[in-house]
Amino acid sequence: MEAIGLVASVIAIVQISGACLKLSLKPLGPSSYKPERLQSLSTTLYGFNGNIRNLQTLLEIYEDDQARLDTLNHLQEPLMKCHEALQLLSSRLQSDGFFAQYIMGSKFDKKFELCLRVLNDAKDLLELSLQCDQRILISAVESYIRNVAEDTRDIKAAIKQNEQLIQSIDTRIKQPSDLAMRLHDEHTQSVARLESSIRDVHIDIESQESEGRLREQLRHRSLVLNWLSNVDFRSNYLDALRKRESGTGQWLIDQELFRSWRDGPVRALWLNGMPGAGKTFLSTAVVDHLERTSTCPVVYFYFDFKDSVKQAIESMMRSVAVQLETSLLHNKVSPALEQLYSNCQKTGSGRNPTLDEVTDLIIALSAFAPKFYIILDALDECENREELLEAITTLKNSAVNAKLFVTSRQEQDIIECLTEDDFTPVTILEDSVNHDIGLYVSSILRNNIHLRRLPKELKRHIQNTLTAGAKSMQVDMIRPLKRPKIIREALEKLPKNLDETYKRILLRVSTEDEENLVQMRRIFAFVTFAKRPLTLAELAQAVVVEIRGKQFDEDAAFYDPKDLLSLCRPLVDISPSTGLLGFVHYSVQEFLLSNRLSSAEGAVRMFALNDGSCHMEIAQICLTFVGFDDFADGPCQTFKELQDRKEKYPFLDYAAEYWPSHTKHKDVEVAVSDLLLKLLVPQKNAKLGSVIQACDNPNINSPSCGSWGTALMTAIHFDRQDIVGMLLDLKIDVNVGGGYYYTALHSAAIMNDIHTMKRVIQLGANIDFGKESWRQFDDRLPLSMASSFGCSRAFLYLIASGASLCNVPIESWANDLALGIDYKDVSKEWALTFADELSSLGHYVEVVVFSKGLGNSELLEGGRLMLEGENVSFYFRAKDPPV
Repeated sequence: MEAIGLVASVIAIVQISGACLKLSLKPLGPSSYKPERLQSLSTTLYGFNGNIRNLQTLLEIYEDDQARLDTLNHLQEPLMKCHEALQLLSSRLQSDGFFAQYIMGSKFDKKFELCLRVLNDAKDLLELSLQCDQRILISAVESYIRNVAEDTRDIKAAIKQNEQLIQSIDTRIKQPSDLAMRLHDEHTQSVARLESSIRDVHIDIESQESEGRLREQLRHRSLVLNWLSNVDFRSNYLDALRKRESGTGQWLIDQELFRSWRDGPVRALWLNGMPGAGKTFLSTAVVDHLERTSTCPVVYFYFDFKDSVKQAIESMMRSVAVQLETSLLHNKVSPALEQLYSNCQKTGSGRNPTLDEVTDLIIALSAFAPKFYIILDALDECENREELLEAITTLKNSAVNAKLFVTSRQEQDIIECLTEDDFTPVTILEDSVNHDIGLYVSSILRNNIHLRRLPKELKRHIQNTLTAGAKSMQVDMIRPLKRPKIIREALEKLPKNLDETYKRILLRVSTEDEENLVQMRRIFAFVTFAKRPLTLAELAQAVVVEIRGKQFDEDAAFYDPKDLLSLCRPLVDISPSTGLLGFVHYSVQEFLLSNRLSSAEGAVRMFALNDGSCHMEIAQICLTFVGFDDFADGPCQTFKELQDRKEKYPFLDYAAEYWPSHTKHKDVEVAVSDLLLKLLVPQKNAKLGSVIQACDNPNINSPSCGSWGTALMTAIHFDRQDIVGMLLDLKIDVNVGGGYYYTALHSAAIMNDIHTMKRVIQLGANIDFGKESWRQFDDRLPLSMASSFGCSRAFLYLIASGASLCNVPIESWANDLALGIDYKDVSKEWALTFADELSSLGHYVEVVVFSKGLGNSELLEGGRLMLEGENVSFYFRAKDPPV
């Protein structure tokens, strides 16, 4: 490729990828493809756009360096494919017509998938090319520095000779001559040129070092922030922002009390109101207003009854800390967070920070901001309100620069705490709610294809009726009606409260679609009691499972998963940001779980939910699904096969991961005992291998179940302690083995899983398996396997349990163990502690320690091998027991 052609191609791709990025939030219309894959478009485009811009910058720098540009010729073909893929995406994203939105969407999936794959592959190739070029540049700079150093020495030698010559001339002539002056000038100029060259080299070196430090700093920052919190805190805000009508909540923004909170002395506001008053939309209005008008950091968190992660106070506090950290420091980690991360990583495998530690971190970060805002929505949806209210009190009292805005229902514990803590209450009044509802109803009347054609007088009547009664949800009862007379009659009979509204909706959907009543109830059960929110594709398979069936009946499934929404709207909807299903409001779930519905008369009572029956039904569905003959072939042999299986059976992920959780609820395990035994009892059940592989979700080819041995060994390897516990409770033969690691005890030893080792030994595991044919360095012995994999805790537990050393000196075992441990995990403290623990078990060893990098003749004694840790060189040797 000619240099000018490469530059032009890159510029064209930068332009079109930027255009696609701006259009990526635009709805794509119907698509049979997975929503989560469609959501990856923005992420893919962001990553690709960054890499292609980096390449553009590189080409501008190397504009006159033809040799360097020639090294990038291999990018021609990938860039051409990227250009074609981006053109295809751009044309799709710019399409607004009916045909493009509703017909071409479903035909576009394969091309869409290909485009994403091309862009992801190209992104990785560009990253690799840029890294290679960087290494070449660094090597060239180092070579240049060496050459300059050699030239410098030569010049200095020449200067010294000149100085000696000048001194010789000066001794011969007492008066300055033209020759002496000329030599002096040349000498001065040479020194100046040399100093300038050295300065330029130093500047280049410092620039390269600074760039490297910045890249490492950003990588470390991303790692630490992701460790602290990876909760998607923006999805609830974005969903509410999309649904919110312009002007909603303006009455709150215009209040003198709000302005006093935003700019004045008021530090804490508590917005409260009845269910359905629009508190989440008002929180969103506040966040949107502050982000557009304030230069101070704005952090927020929406508690969410639909997502168990977002019901935890730990999730909220850690998210607030991450948002505050990223708002205040853009390129590095704050000292407070760095210290917290370091403390939590000292345990080796690491731990999560405690709630008190995160609270202290937020308080420490608050010192960097003269003022910042914290908006917390739906406190009443937090699972541990007592801890939450304590944390809010601590933040208010300790983070003096924080302005807090919280919302909730008027529940007694919240009223008492926030009133005592001087939160100024703002109660949502009916007039304010009616104004916001009026905006929503007006939008429906303008945009609905049927309602917008109604007579103006009738639309005013609808507007006034729904607004005056604060009945925004009841617009869904009017939406499908087409005759003015029927609409007027419906307006006269509107429900008086939320309970009556929900009853009418349930009655309507049950009478309009009687053949799907079971599926509707299952939808409500999964949305309420699932361990995580489900996608539309997952739920569409789950609700049609025939309990205790043999295989999945594709004829019973929904042809299009989107048809599922028609069964349960307007009570259930899909989040545009996450693609996950949930109730439209917390009050829907409360009603379905309430005695008001379970004691109601008529058909609607069948939709009443309770904890026991729902977990039992979900457990039966999950166990039936993973036990289908569709998975009788066992684990997939390649990652591609696993991807194809999960694409065909999207519910497999959830069923494989969470069936143990649902069976643990009261009385459920007894009710599903036949399904449990069918799955767990066979020692080498291929279906159980498929289940364990599915929830491991590997990124590389995964070995078959046979490679790991029995189902118990497979569960140990993938750290499925719930399944391990169930299998061991059945008192299975733990010495049945096979595969890579011989027995369950071997598998537990290499996982450093002491709890499982203890249980299998109690059940009769052979602690000296393979001793009869054992040779040094043969890994058939559990002790040898723990040693080879550097599993010191398992090694010590086996020694303490009486494992045989097979006539091999203890110091040889100890040195072999140290070789198996990661270089960075080996320290002088570890070696001394390990030696003390062995000695306490009656196997006496000591540690011979040397300074890092220094040799010692004693190392050669007996052919001993010096062990290298990050900051230590050492080896173990036997010592005499104490007298």
